[in-house]
Amino acid sequence: MIELSQEPIDIQPVYILDQGRGSNQREQAVIRTITELLQNRWETRATFLPVDVIKVEDIKENAAITDAWKRFHEEFEYGIQHDWIARLAAWKYPMIELCIENVVGDHRQTAYFIEKYGVVKRTDHGTIIDCEKSEDVLNLVLGNVILPILDITERQMLENVKAWGYMDVMEHIWFCHTPIDGEPCGLCNPCHTKVGSGMGWLFPAEAQRRFRRRQVIEKTLGKKAGAVYSRLCRWPGR
Repeated sequence: MIELSQEPIDIQPVYILDQGRGSNQREQAVIRTITELLQNRWETRATFLPVDVIKVEDIKENAAITDAWKRFHEEFEYGIQHDWIARLAAWKYPMIELCIENVVGDHRQTAYFIEKYGVVKRTDHGTIIDCEKSEDVLNLVLGNVILPILDITERQMLENVKAWGYMDVMEHIWFCHTPIDGEPCGLCNPCHTKVGSGMGWLFPAEAQRRFRRRQVIEKTLGKKAGAVYSRLCRWPGR
């Protein structure tokens, strides 16, 4: 978003509202904060259009897309948001930009599926699936989106942010799916990805401790035990 803000373009943010998601209010507040910060920067040349908030239940059904996503989910626990986004792209926003970075470690599901089921090609706007050379299951889930940062790691993006002088914006980013006491939990997949990418400084001390405890539990007792620990951390009214 910082990079886009420096271009003379219109930016149309889209937010898919999942009423059951514990962080949705925080996420929307962060969108407003970051947008305001960027609008007040002298470097900004882009125009920010109002956020299009779309409820999950309002996205048009598409059985073929959902069935393809289920295949990925069964194979590698691919997040349900990819079903929503693929159906949204087919219904209202074809070739919407989906910002999945170059993830390292255990959370690189998108790269895994692309390598297994398809071929990509580069365009001026980012990476896209080469639908003529890829399998239908991949085309249905990711064939109607642009992946502009698929080749860039979190560490590389952080270095760019530092070089451009936007750390005041970076401090406001939000990523946690299941916050505890209004702070990142350190337990969900996005939190794991952030820590693994060298972004642990964004976490409060207790979240870092939860992350380390879960890592130890999973190494000694397995992933199921780690999942139980995560549920227990969220048990007391959270």
